[in-house]
Amino acid sequence: MDSLVKIATILSACFAGGSVIYLAKQIGMMIRQDRYQRSHEFIKRFNSKEFIEIISNVKKCCEVFEDSNKSDNEKWNYVEADPKRKQDLNMFLNFFEELGLMYNEKLTNKKITKGFFKGISVGYFEKCYLYIKDRRIRQNHSTMFENWEKMVEELKKQ
Repeated sequence: MDSLVKIATILSACFAGGSVIYLAKQIGMMIRQDRYQRSHEFIKRFNSKEFIEIISNVKKCCEVFEDSNKSDNEKWNYVEADPKRKQDLNMFLNFFEELGLMYNEKLTNKKITKGFFKGISVGYFEKCYLYIKDRRIRQNHSTMFENWEKMVEELKKQ
C-alpha cells in the first residue's frame, strides 16, 4: 500500500508540472528497492532458526534420495512415514518454488538472489530431482516445482 501512495504522490507531482523522466526514475527506484528487499527477505527466511531445523530434516531426506541401493518406493516411503519429515520437505520445496517464481518474474534482485542461492538452489534441486520427478508422476502434476526448475536452469548458465 505504501508503494501505491508513493506512486500517486509522484504522479500528482508530475501532473502539477514535474517531468515524466522524474516519474520514471522514481518508479524505477521503487521497483529496485522492492526487489532488493524481497531478496533479503528470502535470505532472512532461509537463515531463520525454524528453517535451519527444516534443512536438517531435508539433508536426511537427500541422503536417502541419493542412496542408489534404495528403490523409488523406499525413498517415497521414507518421506511418507514421518509426518514431520514430509512437512519439512514440503516447506523446503515450496520455499524454493516461491523463490523461483519471484526470480523468474523479476520480482527479486537477481544479483543478490544468485549470489546467495545459486549453489544452494542448484545443489538441492539436483539432490531432490528424482523425488520431485516421482512426485510429479504420482500426483499427476507435471508442472510441480517448475518455477524452481526454471530458475535452476538459468542459474546453471551463469
